Amino acid sequence: MQTNRNPSLTPWVANTEAPRHEPRRYQRLATVVVQRPRCPACDGVRLMKYRSIADQGDGSALAWVRCMADGCGCRFKLLME
Repeated sequence: MQTNRNPSLTPWVANTEAPRHEPRRYQRLATVVVQRPRCPACDGVRLMKYRSIADQGDGSALAWVRCMADGCGCRFKLLME
């Protein structure tokens, strides 16, 4: 009588000949830095967005912002890719 056994249903047996403590090898990951948007006039970070286009078709976003730093009030466009 012939038996067709599914190999995925066979019990797992540990290999006793393999070394137990192998050193792990980690791959170095690249670092990507994203900076906070700043006012071009005063280099301030307190910005208020008053209009935006969330998606321009290529994944970028465009916002019109105003600097809220004391005495600045500069208005500019902020493009985020």
